[in-house]
Amino acid sequence: MVRILSCALMVSLSMSAHAVPNAMVQSNFPVIALGETAELNLQLAPHPGGLVTYSIHTNVYASEESSGYRVLDVRCPPGFLSNVYQGNAGAVCYRIEDTPHPAGEMSVTVFNEDAPDGHLEWEEGLWSLDTSGPAVKTSRHLFGVRP
Repeated sequence: MVRILSCALMVSLSMSAHAVPNAMVQSNFPVIALGETAELNLQLAPHPGGLVTYSIHTNVYASEESSGYRVLDVRCPPGFLSNVYQGNAGAVCYRIEDTPHPAGEMSVTVFNEDAPDGHLEWEEGLWSLDTSGPAVKTSRHLFGVRP
């Protein structure tokens, strides 16, 4: 019995060392006219180290449904690698080093290709993911202006 409790305690302590990443926080809410671009800024929380990814999606994951927005560029904090997804459907900042990283900012250039007029909340548009478990998903907000 003592051995089982000791094993359970060691497992719970090792799991708590790799906490699920905090959700990204959108720090600005750009208004983007049709055919124009704007910067979207996302705050990244500190992380204890290891594989961690922060991504923005402009379309429903694995779907043909489009929001009308495209990602043209992404800038990540120092020490991160980056990639814009195929078809400009989003972007990711990721890190694989075992050392912790401090809080930082991810800046994304978004293009209004054919977005609807007004506020568009895209549920699960922002993802934070590490090896501790499932992705932490939150909404992202953009405002489109059509002539």
